[in-house]
Amino acid sequence: MIRTTQSWTIFLLSLITFALLLTSNMASASVTMLGNRVIYPAESKEKTLQFNNDDDTPALVQLWLDNNDKESSPETANAPFLASPQIFRMNPHSGQMVRLVFTGNALAADRESIFYLNFLQVPAVKQSDNNKNKLMLVVTNRLKVLYRPEGLAGDANHLIEQMTIKREGKTLLVNNPTPYFANVSHAAIVTGSKRINIPKADMIPPFSQANWQINSGFSAGALKISLGVINDYGVEVSRVLTL
Repeated sequence: MIRTTQSWTIFLLSLITFALLLTSNMASASVTMLGNRVIYPAESKEKTLQFNNDDDTPALVQLWLDNNDKESSPETANAPFLASPQIFRMNPHSGQMVRLVFTGNALAADRESIFYLNFLQVPAVKQSDNNKNKLMLVVTNRLKVLYRPEGLAGDANHLIEQMTIKREGKTLLVNNPTPYFANVSHAAIVTGSKRINIPKADMIPPFSQANWQINSGFSAGALKISLGVINDYGVEVSRVLTL
């Protein structure tokens, strides 16, 4: 669990409040992490994350992890991981390595568990801009952390081949029979040259089924569904299923 000092919290809240009071121009932050998700193998002692600052100004970065709480903060962080360092400054056009260590008790051994990594970045203001009104953009990014037990059956990069879809009236029953999270990137009904996106098509946990609602006009007759999921490399893998 990640904790921060009271002084840092007070400083950060003051900084954010001050930034929101400024009303013209904008300075944005551009700290990014290599990859769009973290795969943490259970047998590993630690995982190294790479951050880069592509901006011309320094940035202050803070990390914390949560257990599926979108409203989490460094004070309420409750995921069983330790990030080191938790707070760091990044110079312009520089990189920073962060160690991520699992600190919790044993998790389910037959499937993945999911947590979330948050990193907040506050851009510095150039000395030449000190006397200018400037709106600082305080950015928080949120990425999935997948804790993966050793020896899971199948291949996470080919799980789309195991997924099935059945139709019951206006509902599509989408089954993920694998021990991996299916990170759905798109789902659409294909009719001729048109694609009609299916709303609320989202991540499907291991050994779970999702119910997707479709228009009543597609409740009967042949139907083609275009489905896409994101693999471990952040690449979309697609498949078309005919019902």
